[in-house]
Amino acid sequence: MGGHRSGNWYPRCRKLTVEETLAIEMQKFRPAIYPDSVGTVTWAANAGDDQNSVGFFIAWGAAGPTVTLQYAWDDQTDVSLPVRLTTTPTNFAGRRWWFVCPLAACGRRAGKLYLPPGARLFGCRTCYGLSYRSCQATRWLRPRPHAPAIPPSFAALRRCGRNAPPNHALAELSGRLRISQRR
Repeated sequence: MGGHRSGNWYPRCRKLTVEETLAIEMQKFRPAIYPDSVGTVTWAANAGDDQNSVGFFIAWGAAGPTVTLQYAWDDQTDVSLPVRLTTTPTNFAGRRWWFVCPLAACGRRAGKLYLPPGARLFGCRTCYGLSYRSCQATRWLRPRPHAPAIPPSFAALRRCGRNAPPNHALAELSGRLRISQRR
């Protein structure tokens, strides 16, 4: 146990990311939250993509407002999805609006609802098991926003762990860098 190549060495299954789904943001609905409001929300998933649109109407009941999303799924079936809305207090006497996830037995507050490929209903990130693209990159390949730029001749220094070059290779690299800077 614990020998060479032991542990989780099989390739992991990649999760679906939020960047690969259609997402509706609460921010698009905020200006229209008043009784008997009707409208359409239009957005593009990525720059240059086709426009997506969802029709909606907002009804106020005893439990609070409910937005009903209306859209065509697979260009054949019309879907009408009621989504409850809720608020949380903010500083300075404001309130923040949230969707309540419409999928069965979830009830989580969400600022965005996602529609993954092949799914019929919008739901929260947790229900669909979505991840972010940046979370799936290995720790050493993720961009570091505050790190200084590494010269190309020091590219080998980015490696770490078992793949790190031995010290004499680092000394050779730094020697080559000093020589190239003198020329």
